Amino acid sequence: MKLPVVVLQCRTDQENEEEINSSEIWETLNKYDTGLVQVSIADPNLKYKMKMSFDYLLMAVLRQRGILLLISLNLLLKRS
Repeated sequence: MKLPVVVLQCRTDQENEEEINSSEIWETLNKYDTGLVQVSIADPNLKYKMKMSFDYLLMAVLRQRGILLLISLNLLLKRS
């Protein structure tokens, strides 16, 4: 079973941020066929991206295991 992978770059101190060699990072990420999401608890937009990243991973795992389908079917049956 292949699980989804996302790399989160957590930025805690944007004022004193050190330069990161982005070409080296992308080279490594491309080896593993994954993406990069920059997140931060200081910036509300980047904080939201963090939440959405975890939601995406959870839904992808549930979908892959067939659990999401079962939950959806269960909700539909309860409404009937």
